[in-house]
Amino acid sequence: MSETPQLAKRPKCRPPVDLPDRCLRMPELQQLVPLSRMHIDRLEKDGKFPARIRLGPNAVAWKLSEILAWVETRRAGSIAST
Repeated sequence: MSETPQLAKRPKCRPPVDLPDRCLRMPELQQLVPLSRMHIDRLEKDGKFPARIRLGPNAVAWKLSEILAWVETRRAGSIAST
């Protein structure tokens, strides 16, 4: 009788706990926060939106974790006011 090879058990796929924070460029940011560039600039200058990170002379981005936290505070504020 031939033995069938035992398949090795695969570990469950889990994302690492300490994932690095992603940087979002403007097109991706606007998918999460559907505001115009000008409105984002105004909110940022007033300190009401997370600050951008300068990646280079012509490139900026925003931290995903800060954007998600900002969205959550806006969502919590709109729920509390109803």
